[in-house]
Amino acid sequence: MVNKNPRKAILINILIILLIVNLFLHVLIFGTGIRGVLQTGVSQILLGNKLLSISAFSDMHPGLKIASFCTIVLELALLFFVSFRKKQIKKETNQDLNTLKRLRTKYSKMKNQTELDVLYNILKEKKKVDVSNLHHVFDVDKDTVKEWIETLESGDLAELNDKKLGEPELILKK
Repeated sequence: MVNKNPRKAILINILIILLIVNLFLHVLIFGTGIRGVLQTGVSQILLGNKLLSISAFSDMHPGLKIASFCTIVLELALLFFVSFRKKQIKKETNQDLNTLKRLRTKYSKMKNQTELDVLYNILKEKKKVDVSNLHHVFDVDKDTVKEWIETLESGDLAELNDKKLGEPELILKK
């Protein structure tokens, strides 16, 4: 089951924003050193070659040039990785939701089944379910889901694993 922690999504978005801002500021302040593409940054334009000549890419020590280039490449690689991972998590989340909806349809067809019975049957099959998915799958509000969880816990049928990192999971008791 995929971890669909909203805190992680926020952290990923913040990381992406920080990477973009860092890259933008680096280019703005120091320039790219590439003729015709923001060759000089603000530092060299404002202060000239007197104080910050080392800031101008063309005057940098070769080691600093390599370090600057590697930093930019790593930032871009991290940006692409985070973006790719975010898409992958969304795809896995959709697959998980579709599986739960399919199971709900399957167990709802059984006679005399309440939604709570359907949830318990799904739980028996999957062994654990992310709580955040339940209100989407059953199309109920979060308070109803909380009541169902409390009912299953009071009947000693399931327990809520409220993890510090990640979404809480409803786990089948054996």
